[in-house]
Amino acid sequence: MIQGDLHRWLRQIGHDGRSTNAAAEARSEAGHWEGDLIIGAANRPAVATLTERLSRLTLTVALPDGYDAERNWRSARRAAR
Repeated sequence: MIQGDLHRWLRQIGHDGRSTNAAAEARSEAGHWEGDLIIGAANRPAVATLTERLSRLTLTVALPDGYDAERNWRSARRAAR
């Protein structure tokens, strides 16, 4: 279930979840983001982190109401504003 949500979210943002742009890997240009999901005890509380690869700017997003693809996407967009 969680894996399916992750893949659905990656497809929504235009990423297949497997390949990484060479510039992103080399950290040679800004604008490439890396995300992680940290799930708490009993699979309830969750936090998403988004890190811009070049600057290492990190956004931390609380996901108190769950972590399905749609909630992750909305929370990430709010945090990036």
